[in-house]
Amino acid sequence: MTRSPRRKKRAATEQYSLLGILINRYEYRVEAGINTSLKMRPGMASISGPLYTYGTVLDIEGNCIYPDERAGEHFGVCIVGDAYTTDFQLTLKDIQEPDASGFPCYRTYRGDRVPVYERPKGITPLCRGGGARSWRAYLPVPPWLASDFLLVLKTEATPFLSIHEHKVGRERWIDSLSIQNKHPADE
Repeated sequence: MTRSPRRKKRAATEQYSLLGILINRYEYRVEAGINTSLKMRPGMASISGPLYTYGTVLDIEGNCIYPDERAGEHFGVCIVGDAYTTDFQLTLKDIQEPDASGFPCYRTYRGDRVPVYERPKGITPLCRGGGARSWRAYLPVPPWLASDFLLVLKTEATPFLSIHEHKVGRERWIDSLSIQNKHPADE
């Protein structure tokens, strides 16, 4: 019995897209309270955890209007203002690639030594929603940013969601997200 030769794995291709979404619905919840771990599972609560928790949850939905080949796709983004997420504190130094010895890696660019960074795939993954043309994302942000998003939505201008999508192989990520009153195609 002869075996067929193994196929080499192809490197994941990367693709970037700008998506324009017309927001047609949003819901919000602003909350304050005692840490739920203290109420529900007192023995499981972290001793260094907060006593009081505060948060803003903003759920945005809309349909893609730009580019034309993605028109009609449904997008839902849940934005959560969370003061205790540690990812907000990351710096470029935290994503600098280490060399074989574990020291920060550098390369030469036009005669200067510059750091080599391990670029994150995005700020949050974009996952399939309830159907073939539906997408969902969950994005924790600082509380002040969730409040700013909500403030922009409350204006009378037509709200658009602009998403810079980064596709790596079969995975889709959000590189950046903004809520604006200008059509994303006009950027």
